[in-house]
Amino acid sequence: MIELRNVSKYYHDNGNVVKALEDISVTFKRGEFVVVTGESGSGKSTFLNVVSGLDRYEAGEMFIDGKETSHFSGADFEHYRRETIGFVFQSYNIIDAYTVYQNIDVALMISGMGKLERRRRVKEILDRVGLKKQRNQRASKLSGGEKQRVAIARALAKDAPVIVADEPTGNLDKNTGKKILDLLKELSVEKLVLLVSHSQKIAEEYATRHLRLFDGKIIEDKTIKSSRTHESVKTEKSPLDEISPLTLFSIAMKNIVAMPKKSLFVLFASLFIVFVFAMTYGSYVRQTHASAMEFHPHFRNTTESRIVVTRRDGEAFTDDELETFRAESLIRAVAPYDAFFDEELRIIPSDGVTAPEIDEWHMDAARIQHASALTPRDLSAGRLPENEHEIVATEPYAVGEFLAVPSDPTFFGGFHGPRDTPTDDIGDFMHFEIVGIAAETPATYQRHIHFHDDFFPSDFARLKAFIPHHPPSLEIDDFGTVKLEHYFLHFDDDIDKGELVVSEHIKTGYFAGVPDEDFVGNPMRFFIENDFTDEIHESTVEVREITTGDRSRGVAMNTETLTALFDEIGRHQVGLVVRDSHDAQKVMDTLDGETYNYVYPAAYTSEVDAILGTVVRIFQGGFSFLLLLVLYFLSYIALKNVMQARTKDFVILRSLGARQKDIHRLNVAETASTMVIALGLVFGFLVLNRFVRTPIPDYLHFFNVGNYLVMILVMLVLSVLLAARFNSRLYRDTVTTAFREAGDVA
Repeated sequence: MIELRNVSKYYHDNGNVVKALEDISVTFKRGEFVVVTGESGSGKSTFLNVVSGLDRYEAGEMFIDGKETSHFSGADFEHYRRETIGFVFQSYNIIDAYTVYQNIDVALMISGMGKLERRRRVKEILDRVGLKKQRNQRASKLSGGEKQRVAIARALAKDAPVIVADEPTGNLDKNTGKKILDLLKELSVEKLVLLVSHSQKIAEEYATRHLRLFDGKIIEDKTIKSSRTHESVKTEKSPLDEISPLTLFSIAMKNIVAMPKKSLFVLFASLFIVFVFAMTYGSYVRQTHASAMEFHPHFRNTTESRIVVTRRDGEAFTDDELETFRAESLIRAVAPYDAFFDEELRIIPSDGVTAPEIDEWHMDAARIQHASALTPRDLSAGRLPENEHEIVATEPYAVGEFLAVPSDPTFFGGFHGPRDTPTDDIGDFMHFEIVGIAAETPATYQRHIHFHDDFFPSDFARLKAFIPHHPPSLEIDDFGTVKLEHYFLHFDDDIDKGELVVSEHIKTGYFAGVPDEDFVGNPMRFFIENDFTDEIHESTVEVREITTGDRSRGVAMNTETLTALFDEIGRHQVGLVVRDSHDAQKVMDTLDGETYNYVYPAAYTSEVDAILGTVVRIFQGGFSFLLLLVLYFLSYIALKNVMQARTKDFVILRSLGARQKDIHRLNVAETASTMVIALGLVFGFLVLNRFVRTPIPDYLHFFNVGNYLVMILVMLVLSVLLAARFNSRLYRDTVTTAFREAGDVA
């Protein structure tokens, strides 16, 4: 039973108070077909909205099965509408984007009915109202009569004990209107039907009871036909107190699929938001791993791919240790002679047969790098080297060109006089083919040459690494000693192993007291001091001749003469080659600090630069936060029109009894689902970006699980905030006011 006692309803219009209902007192029971008539503005629709819980009253009291409703909250009225009221509006108020089946199904979802029961119930109701053939037809394509039958079917499906119908035949032709009224009449046997109409004829022909309103008051309450009535209406609480997450997700997906144009617009907006944030956040994460740009006081090569490792006990590395390093997934290669990285190469272009006139002062200087630190994505052209005779160079070289590198390891750096080999003889140079061009462009005065892993264990690399740190000395007892810095050393394989050709400069400068005839052919001590162990490694050599020719400042020898001396020096300083600073940090975290010393030259920075770096990161973090605020407001502006266009759909769900939290969760589910799809697409692009060269850095390389979670969490929080803002606007008014703002008056 529904009873109204002295109920009044007021509206405020431009500062004026308008009385829509005044002292209404009436009682309704199930089994009645009540037709409410009256002139326009008499309060008919307002009366229906108050009875159905779509609008609130200001004075008096309404009872539902004897329970007062003046203290009802919004949630209580939602429950009342969900469990008790079925709506049939003049404007139909069905969701146009849904199919016939979906419009009925969603009402049952809100009421908490299970999937199998819903399917059976919808099929049964569609047969009853004659919409079986239209079940999969979109509601926007239906005729007016078909739409009204969908509205009735929706009310029937949820088995609401009270059906309120506001001008249900107002937009229908006579025959269709009669079918609708006949159906409502049939339903009134077990339900309470409240129908608002302008037609007195409808009241006389169909009603069991007729109410007539004028100026907000009931001026006539007339029983036309007797009916079998029931005292109570069904208001028991649904066994399912709230829509399950799975059901909400199902409705969300239904909405996304049903409105492809709007969904695509929201997806594009979400893609923009996610992409901009991913780029900004990725840049921030990458910046936290960035290496210092300052030169290291002890290492010339501060590339991000290099970790310098020595043993704390001063011993040389064993083969097993190097293999253990190589087995680590993040270590791409092990350079057994790490000091090689700190030297420079002198290179010239070559056609592979002859070398041009060589001016040693104008040969290009190149920094030595390891090709294992590169990926195909790092190349702007070509491929990675596959053997020790192939290299990757930096611009301006091109793939397929050749570079000639002097085979004399002491040639690199320092002063050099003219060489004694013909300048058109390429044999005095090592020859490499450029198979790839590195994408990065270093400073114009410094080029990078990336060598294959097989090149680094060579005698060339070993001599280049050892000579600057272990310069050999030549000594004659009681006469003198000369330390042969690298610019004093020359190599000529035509000289026998163990023999030297000494320049006049060395002879007169260091061994002036030794007659030439005693100097030539006499044994001399040739030795080095091992910086790692302080041991002396030595051998005996003989001076074959004194020269005043092109080697006027140094000593020439067979390469094996010197390499034999270094054979006793083990691998005390090795280089671990990694991808970049991100991987370097992970590798150093796993190294045994009790066994090894390790240095990461790329991370060297002064205290001032460290402070500045912290300030920069704080600034970048603050910028990321401000960007999030901007993205939030941009998102709101971009999605505002879409959400406003959907206001009617959400209000329809409200009228069906959907709770405020259900609508909020549905909004969140839709927005979050779209955002998750956008996240997936952006992450997919970033994964592809790892393997295909683009201007966008490989940010994912720097991401860990926490970074992924941060991105996902931030985007989901943004979705929740956006949904909450729209939801608050949707629920600031009653259902009737919300319908009116959406363009439809209930």
